[in-house]
Parts: sequence; structure tokens; C-alpha cells
Amino acid sequence: MFGNESVLVQTIQYSDTVKQALQALFGGSASGSDALLFAGNDSPFSRPSRIVLADSSSRTARSLAAKGYQFTHRFALLPSKESTRWLVPRNEEFQIVNGLEMYPSFSIRATVYKSFASRMAAMGWPGWSGNSIWVASKEPFPIEKLVEEITGETRPQFALSLGTAGASRKLTVQVMRQGGEILGYIKLPLTERANDRIRAEARTLAKLYENLRLRAYVPAVLYASQWDGGHLLFQTPIMGDPGPARLTSLHEQALNAMHSERSELKPGEQVVAAVGKKCSSLLKKLGAKWSALIEDALRAAAHELRGTQVRCGLGHGDFTPWNTRLRAKKLCLVDWEMASWDVPLVWDKFHFLAQIQSLLRQGDGPDSLTDFTNEKRALYILYLLHSAAYLAEDGPQSFDIAYREAQLRKQLQALCSMASATQPLRFEERALVSDDLNASGACEK
Repeated sequence: MFGNESVLVQTIQYSDTVKQALQALFGGSASGSDALLFAGNDSPFSRPSRIVLADSSSRTARSLAAKGYQFTHRFALLPSKESTRWLVPRNEEFQIVNGLEMYPSFSIRATVYKSFASRMAAMGWPGWSGNSIWVASKEPFPIEKLVEEITGETRPQFALSLGTAGASRKLTVQVMRQGGEILGYIKLPLTERANDRIRAEARTLAKLYENLRLRAYVPAVLYASQWDGGHLLFQTPIMGDPGPARLTSLHEQALNAMHSERSELKPGEQVVAAVGKKCSSLLKKLGAKWSALIEDALRAAAHELRGTQVRCGLGHGDFTPWNTRLRAKKLCLVDWEMASWDVPLVWDKFHFLAQIQSLLRQGDGPDSLTDFTNEKRALYILYLLHSAAYLAEDGPQSFDIAYREAQLRKQLQALCSMASATQPLRFEERALVSDDLNASGACEK
């Protein structure tokens, strides 16, 4: 279904993800699919209508044209053929650089690599000759026809990002004109779960775009439909620099605009119950060592949120610097596939601060907020459980889960310490807090 098992593989050796991504983009169509033939340079290719060919000869373009392949795309595989993450067009210098612009870089390592790759692209680095491929067809590719129908561009160029390995892996494609102008972004699923998320993102964007106030903050959907058994989403680009890696008034403005779409007060007990239901899948993925931790976290959150009302509504779900763009003095938001319409509104802010602390080693985390009350701490605990559940579904990296586990234990310990120090507390309240936390070791004496 995703990646099309009918793909023929001969002598060429590429990663399965590269082959799957190329098949998803160039082999699929709205009405059916025509598998690409992956071949070595010395393989005969007079019969296939579409072919993927290793590029190790300067005669490749002439050879393809002579055999009737008039529609071609040449890509550099970065950082290498064996561990490809990106495929960027090699036709023109500006297109290679533009292809790299779709990947915001925040870490020092990513910034250095991107700068190096851009300079090498501009110099026509010969080392890429062995890490290049051609995708060729005798007729326009179905994806080219779709782009032409929507944008008018007859010979679009594409830069591909293969995404992060996991159960929700997707292909993101930057679509450009011949001159390098970015026309939009296409998302295609490489897994079943990714298909669900892309379809959900298309629905979310369509609904958000109905709100005139929100149009300045979100991409517009150019096309969303079934595509070769999966779901294709083509959306407008949001140009601009990546947003700051710290919370600013622009972040608050964007969140307030987003939350204005929908919000309501919900009983704290109801919020805890919803997270508890989500955590049932987390237990299956993370095993017994999380069992007591989840139970204690839910009990502690329930204790703090008892009798409270929590403002819930639209949450972006992945509110991070790399999913924001600065444009016309506004902070615009991209990648809405994790959006939810019924979560605590403060979770987006928690996620932003947690991600920059855990992934970028910046900031002091959500519990450094000046208004971090015990109620906020309880909502942070619920956020940690909820996000850990999503990570577990995706096949989480151990570091992501380890960070959330450490944060949960830290917050539980803080609640325990404050409960012990607070006076006056009725005896039964102290007993309840102690009983709720002891099982995880948060209140060890």
C-alpha cells in the first residue's frame, strides 16, 4: 500500500526508505500506480516507462534522452547513498541551495553541515557524482501533472526530506519552479500511521483556514486527496526565518490567536481521566517499570486538579522553533499533524519549553515559568504522560522517553516535598499525598 511492493529492484543498491519515497512521489497517481524500475547503469531500460538510474556518467542525460526519457529529475543523496536523509535537485546551483532551505537547523552540528553542503553544492562538488540518481519517464509523471494543474508550473523541481524513522514516518517534498521559487509542500505517508496523521492535518488546516483571523498564521491547503492508496496533502509555503528558540510576545500572540478558535473549561478530573485512557497504550510499549510511575503521576495530578476547571481547546501538538516561521511580524505555524481540539491550552507552551531543553539544551524547562503553580505542575505531569504516549506509539528514541521519565520523577518529588512542608494540612490530606507518591519512590525517606 505504502511504497508499492511491485517495485522491481535490480543491481542498484539504495536504502529501502529512498526507494519507498521515490515510489510514493513519482510512481503513484490518483487513479492507480505504475511502479518505477530501479536499475544499474549497465541495465537495459528501453521498455520501462519510468526508471531510477544511478548517475555515475556524464553521458547519462544524453543516453536517457536518446531512449525517449524526456521527463527527468536528478538528485543528490545527502549525506550519503547509504544513509540518505535528503534528496535535493542537482540541476542548478540555486535549486540545490533552495532544497536545503526546507530544513531549519538549530543545533551547531546541523548548522555546520547545512552550511558545508550549501557551499559544496555551489562549487559543484564532484564527490556527489557517486551519490546522485536520475528519475526519468517517457511521459510526464503523475505528480508533475498534479502540480501543473494546481500551480501552472509545467516542469516543477522537487526536494525531498525522508523524515524521522518510526511508525509515523512521512515524506515531505518542497515543490519549486524552474527558477527556484517555492510553490508549496507536499506530504506523503510512508507508513499507515503517517497516513492517518496527514489526513488529520488536512482536515485541521481546512477548518483553521475558515477563520479569517487565523489565515495569517497557517498554510492553506492547495490539494488533499487519496493518492496511490495513501493520502496526499499539498499546502502553500510559509516563507520566513524559523522562529526564536525562546518564548516571546510573538509566541503568545500566535497561541492566543490559535486558542481563540476554540476553548472551554473542563473539570480537572475529566482531563486526568482522558490522559489516563491515553496511557493504556503507553504501558504496553514501555513495560512494567513505567506502571507505578504512571499510576502515581495520575493520582498526583488528580489530587491537585480536584475541583478545578481547566481551559482546554485547540492545541498545535508540536509547537517548537522548527515548526514556526517569522513573517510580516507574525509567528506562523506549520506541521499541524499532531493537532488536537480538546487538550489543555497550556500544553503547547510546555511542549515548546520541554523540547528546547531536551533537544537543544537551552532554557530551564516548563517548571521555570514564573506562574508555575501546583495546578500548572499537575498539568505539566499530564503533558509529560500524554507526550510520552505519543512517542511510544512512534517507536521513541530512548533519550526522548528518558527525559520525560526524569521530568515526571522530578515533578512528583516536588509535589511530595511541598505537601510535606505545607502547613496547615489536614492529616488525611498528607496521607493521601504520601500514598499517591510513595509507590514511584518519589517520597523515599
